[in-house]
Amino acid sequence: MQDIHFVVACHGMWGEPAHLDEMARVLREKFPEDSVDKNGVKLHLLVAQTNALDSTYDGIDWGGERIAEEVSFRPL
Repeated sequence: MQDIHFVVACHGMWGEPAHLDEMARVLREKFPEDSVDKNGVKLHLLVAQTNALDSTYDGIDWGGERIAEEVSFRPL
């Protein structure tokens, strides 16, 4: 069985997913989604899209709920 490391990236207050573009680019360059590293681990990165700009005012609990929904609809 293959190990999968699942990384969910979320920006901070008044942020938007584009603020994480460079981090995502570097991770995807180092760990392409269709490859497995020398330890047999595959990395799957999700940059959360659901909480942006004024949605961050809802608080971490509601933001977390929205991200959990986004994760549950994302096939690996």
